[in-house]
Amino acid sequence: LERVDVSTSGRRHESLQTLEEHPKPLLHPSVQAQLDRLFKDYIVQRSELDQDILESLSRLPPNAAYKLVQEFRTQDFKNITSKGGFFVGMLKRKRSQGNAPGDEDDPPEDHGTLTTELQGHLDNFFKKGDISREVVSQECIELLKNFPLKTAVTILKLFSGKKQQSLKNPGKYFVGMIK
Repeated sequence: LERVDVSTSGRRHESLQTLEEHPKPLLHPSVQAQLDRLFKDYIVQRSELDQDILESLSRLPPNAAYKLVQEFRTQDFKNITSKGGFFVGMLKRKRSQGNAPGDEDDPPEDHGTLTTELQGHLDNFFKKGDISREVVSQECIELLKNFPLKTAVTILKLFSGKKQQSLKNPGKYFVGMIK
């Protein structure tokens, strides 16, 4: 990943250029597996944890992020109207407290539903905005994991090339495309 500063009419912003053939996943595989379980168990929807939240989570040490997702899972959401907002609050609290003993350790071995390489590709599509996080249901994940990496990436590329906003139900279209 190469960072390039781009200057446009006096305003500076940072652009990311991905030169890697196999992008790295945004999150540690064990943390991603914990998130996948949240989605699979309908505790939270993918659309409720946007890219900024996941990037913020990825900046925590892996074991701290793992513990935070586990803590989030145990919450009583009856009186919480915004699960994403609540999770942001948990992230802010964790950052203000600093690292605890064991945060820098590796989290427990936990195999997610996607391989690390495929998760990296999917994160890359999310980051670029080629595929919306809301469209990728747990059913899509379960179907994609059954394909070899090259085939799964080809499916993602084909879907990302579609004009998703013109589709009546992009999520169902994606599932149908995978099947």
